[in-house]
Amino acid sequence: MNSLEDNAIVFTDWDQAYSFYYVAHALQGRTGMSFHETYPQEGVTQFAESAIAYIEANIDSRPIYFSERPSQLAVKFKTTRTGLGLFRIER
Repeated sequence: MNSLEDNAIVFTDWDQAYSFYYVAHALQGRTGMSFHETYPQEGVTQFAESAIAYIEANIDSRPIYFSERPSQLAVKFKTTRTGLGLFRIER
């Protein structure tokens, strides 16, 4: 968490989302960060159109990370693996 920007958006699985949220918001007081479950519905592996719209609305002003390579977004965004073990997407 210490290496992530204060306004970062992170997409991850449910198990990690709560841990990230707790450390950033409760322990560190960094409430500008947002954490989202990548695929919030069981059995759905397609990235939601609403999530893509959310990314489009924020990508120019906030860093966006994924805990797993977002291969479905490869045609829209550049993906870079960071030293944090996360994948950052950019235009």
